[in-house]
Order: sequence, then C-alpha cells, then structure tokens
Amino acid sequence: MPPPSKPPQQPVGDYFNILPTPNPNEIMFRVKQPAAIFKSTQMPTIGTPYNQCDILSVKAVVQLQGYADYVYVMCQRDKENMWFYFGKNKTQAERDTPFRTYYTKQNHPWDAVLEDIYFVKGSKYVTQTLSGSVSVAIEPVYYPRYRYRPAVTVNSLVRIDLYLAEVPWDKARLRHEQPVPTDVQGSYQGIDVSFPRCLHGKVTFPEAVPGAQVVTGVGMENPPSGRNPAKMVFPTTNFTDWTTYVLEDEQEPVNGLYLRQKKTIIPPTVPETVFT
Repeated sequence: MPPPSKPPQQPVGDYFNILPTPNPNEIMFRVKQPAAIFKSTQMPTIGTPYNQCDILSVKAVVQLQGYADYVYVMCQRDKENMWFYFGKNKTQAERDTPFRTYYTKQNHPWDAVLEDIYFVKGSKYVTQTLSGSVSVAIEPVYYPRYRYRPAVTVNSLVRIDLYLAEVPWDKARLRHEQPVPTDVQGSYQGIDVSFPRCLHGKVTFPEAVPGAQVVTGVGMENPPSGRNPAKMVFPTTNFTDWTTYVLEDEQEPVNGLYLRQKKTIIPPTVPETVFT
C-alpha cells in the first residue's frame, strides 16, 4: 500500500510581511497561504476586510488589532505559496486628498487670446462719371481692429499632486476641462475678418446684405435647427483667458493599490496686449 499522504502544511515563519507603499506615511501588508490548501472557491472578493478573509489559516490577534479594517486588493503566486495583499481602507474624501504635493516646470503652449475685435468707420472720396459728367462722392469705409494677446510657449510652473487608494478612481474624476480655442472668420461690409485659433468671447457679425434670406437646397443636407440669416455668431470658447487647469490626471496599479498623479499647469506672467 502507498504511504498515507501528508496533510498540507500550515504557513510557518515568514507568513506576514509589512510592505511600503508610494505614500511614505502608509503601509500595506501581505499574508502567505500554502497553495496546497487553497481552494478556488475560497478566493476573496476585492475589498473584503482582512478580518473577514476566512481563507487565511493563520491570523494572529496582534495583526487583527492593527489591521482588521485593511481590505484585500491583490493575489500573487510565489512557488508553493499564495500571497494575499491588503491595503488601507479609505473614505472617498481620503482618496481624494493628496499625500504629497510638489512643483516642477515644463514647456507649455498657451493659446492666443482675442480680447477685442471691432470696426472703425471712415470715409473715402469716390469719383463717379455719369453721362459724361464727373462727380465726387463720399462713401463710408470700414477697417477691422484687434486687441489680442499672442500665443506663446514658455517654461511654465506645474503642480504635481500624488494620491493613493485601495480602489481605482472612477473615470469621471479623471476628466477635466481644458481650453478649446477656435478660429474667428467672418465679414462685415465686405471686409473679411480672419483671426487664427484663439480663446475669445462671443463674436457676432451682422448680415450686411439687405433682406438676406437663407437659400434652401444648398449646403449641408441635414442642417442643425436655428439658421439665422441676420448674423454670424462665434460662441464664447470654454476658456476666455489663461488660467490654471488640470493638464494630466492618470492612475496606475502598484501592488494592488492605485497611484494617481495629477498635473496642474499654472499660467505665466501675462505679456502686453497687442493692438492692430
């Protein structure tokens, strides 16, 4: 007869390890469980508190006193053992509080800002010949004027915020509004206006053609509602000036925890406005 099989060994010695995390003020830990006594149906759910993980055959009282509220975040195989990792359980407010903030610099392009656009009205003499008779008339003439801040690329200040959590942040928390500049192209009294991509307030060009009406059957086949032949409007861009905003917000897994880095760009000193 074959010798009776030996019962699976219980973890001995080095079965509870304290581990550092990216946050120097916070630790995590891992617990070893022999793979031979592990059953697939025993796999804990992510977020299960340490004191409720029944798969662990050894849990010292001193460990439960200090780490009972830590939660399961990851499992790894190491030769004949399974290592179960546990991280600190946090409230949403704690997750959203950076454990470290520091500043650095990087080159960053800042969009042009159109601060004002308007027309000035002048006059000019026009010579007319009618039935051999020459006459001089005065007609109005219009000139566009701009007040703007030119686009620049400068070494700008950046604030870095670091966060650590036992669960990933929802995608909505990683979304941040960023400047979306647009062109301003129109005409008034036969004068074309063409300002390149920029941040700007609402710009309106009234229709100068008397009795103008929209011609149907020409242009976009499925146009949006609200065609207005009386004016051309360029809506306000979401940002109208240089301002502080989140440039990048990313997270990555680290030993079952999630390390988040948020980069906030800070505008430079505002240069002098250009008038044309």
